[in-house]
Amino acid sequence: MTPMPLWRCLNLPLAHTALRRANMPPYAEDAMKNVNSMAALRQVAGKMDEKQKEAAKEKANLEQRLNAALACNEVQSFLSQHEFVTTAQLNATTSSIYSFAGVKLGRNNDVRGAMETEDGDVHVERSGTLHVEMLLRQLAQVDKAASRNFQHEWSESVKQPIDIIAEKFAQLETSGRKVIVRPRVTVDKVEALHSQLAKIDPNYSSAIMTKEHLGKVPLINQFIDTHAVITPYHVDLAKCKNHACCVELKTPPAVQELALQRQPTPVNDPANKGHFYCRNDALKVFAGDTAALTNLSDLPSQNVEKTTTKAEKKKRDTAIAKLAGKNIWSANRVRCIVTCFNCTKRRCVYSPDDLRYREAATALKQKLESVSERYSCGDLLFDDSDPLSKVLVQKTNLTCESDIENGYYNDVSRALRLQDVCVHCGETEDTGSAGTFLLGQKQLEERCLTGGYKSRPICVVCLEMKRKIVTYGKKDESKAREEKMRARSR
Repeated sequence: MTPMPLWRCLNLPLAHTALRRANMPPYAEDAMKNVNSMAALRQVAGKMDEKQKEAAKEKANLEQRLNAALACNEVQSFLSQHEFVTTAQLNATTSSIYSFAGVKLGRNNDVRGAMETEDGDVHVERSGTLHVEMLLRQLAQVDKAASRNFQHEWSESVKQPIDIIAEKFAQLETSGRKVIVRPRVTVDKVEALHSQLAKIDPNYSSAIMTKEHLGKVPLINQFIDTHAVITPYHVDLAKCKNHACCVELKTPPAVQELALQRQPTPVNDPANKGHFYCRNDALKVFAGDTAALTNLSDLPSQNVEKTTTKAEKKKRDTAIAKLAGKNIWSANRVRCIVTCFNCTKRRCVYSPDDLRYREAATALKQKLESVSERYSCGDLLFDDSDPLSKVLVQKTNLTCESDIENGYYNDVSRALRLQDVCVHCGETEDTGSAGTFLLGQKQLEERCLTGGYKSRPICVVCLEMKRKIVTYGKKDESKAREEKMRARSR
């Protein structure tokens, strides 16, 4: 078992054990008091990290001010021993030291107190060390905030349940073999990976995390194209023979070709019905066939969706639509969305009646919490036998490969306003890159790609992959002719 599947398995119980943490400092407990999911935890961790960075800056500023104050006290102590030095000269010297250190000096930083005397005068109690004492107290408080490590504290608090769950997994067997539980990748190895990627493309940073960001790192895209084979089930990386790109292989030359040989995906063996080619036979049969490295057509999951299961789901959705009526799959019937934890595509929950939906909204929220937001495309939150399934209606004829539903996109008569996403992959767009990654109607018309129809948004990555422009509505013949003329003139 690889680290990532294990981490995903642990997410569900850990999201709930996080509510009953042990041995956490009060500041961490207070920050976590309203956290009930991993997503909320990451948000809190981000905010705490920002506070820690601000405290570190404040600490540096206070240390600078403290050093300047200590220097002033030393100088004042020395100069005050000489009668020829006036109070004005002492103040001027103090101001010069603070100015040199880049620190602003308060006018009354040495006043400990003041009172009216019996004869009507004002007595001021001063202390040359008051400012230093104040800075030391402030520094002690800020130092606590600057030294906080929320991520470490939380990780330590859930270490015990992680160890218990890992121990249970290690007792499992699959196909007669023990399940191997590996620890999560350490921070230093993650940083080493970031460093290596930055060497490949100087534009890379740890903020590059989604498909939308790939356009910012063209050299990494080139590296993936020449070094990697990727399917939904695995990533295969191998060194190239260009020593200017990859260091020379340490493998003996006689077996280098064997070491670099990639494994084809499982393919049915016609001579042994019901079985795939064994590894050695597959390597011989598909030697040099690069398409075999990504061919998923014979995998059971692909075949199930192509045959009876898909047909049955489609039939079920049609029957539900007839029962619910009122154009249940239309955009103005969408009441909320749920996100698939596998592909992160947003799927719609429809309701034929506003009032009944509001009555069922609490049950919907509780249901999402009970599955720890681990909804997958095509799942039903409420089985067809549940009365709530007639109020909270979903499509089952959906997979992670299915396009975003037409009902997702905003309707003028609908109160629920949703962010546009790519119709094929579901990716969104950063606010700072409007119209450069996700292409809407305007951008597609500028590229002469609509054919006179209204079109769903599509990202530039899917467009480059020759994914279809999804259109709807009636064709506007004048716009279609205009697009053709502009396309010919280019």
